[in-house]
Amino acid sequence: HMDMRRILLFIVTLFIVTLSANAQHLKFLGIPMNTNITNFSAKLKSKGYTIAPKNKHTGPGLRIMEGRFFNQNAELWISYTPSTKMVYSVRVVFWSESKEVCKSFMEEIETSISEKYICTYEEGKTKGGSDIDIFHINEMKGDEYVYIGDIYIGISDDTSYYGYNLNLTYEDRINRLKNEESKSDDI
Repeated sequence: HMDMRRILLFIVTLFIVTLSANAQHLKFLGIPMNTNITNFSAKLKSKGYTIAPKNKHTGPGLRIMEGRFFNQNAELWISYTPSTKMVYSVRVVFWSESKEVCKSFMEEIETSISEKYICTYEEGKTKGGSDIDIFHINEMKGDEYVYIGDIYIGISDDTSYYGYNLNLTYEDRINRLKNEESKSDDI
């Protein structure tokens, strides 16, 4: 069984290395998500974002920043692989006391996503059961489409803290796979 696991791990690693060599990464605010958390944070700071006070309560693998996104106050929850420090996901969180305000803002963002990206769309559910819209993002490479990541958007029904929140998550496909591989190495 160990030999088979090693062979499988080798094949997965080879696949990821091959993907990385020809990699196209999802971008957040024009910043490719193929960098480490230090560089990514520095680029966000140059765009006016700051480290959020609540960041001091996070552990390895998460950094929280705050600033303006889509002309609204927002927090950025940046996930990265602790061992490599590579960014694989950015969640933008907006708050409102009104679910209708969140819905209207969500529609505005979804229109912008559809206009900016080559994407397919589906509806889904979060682990908590909330509705979520999923955009599978593609880029042209030569004369073919290459899947580079996903953008998830949904309204949280948890009204216990700030009212309703709208979550917009950018997830880079290649770095997410690398993060999952890193987690499986821990097991």
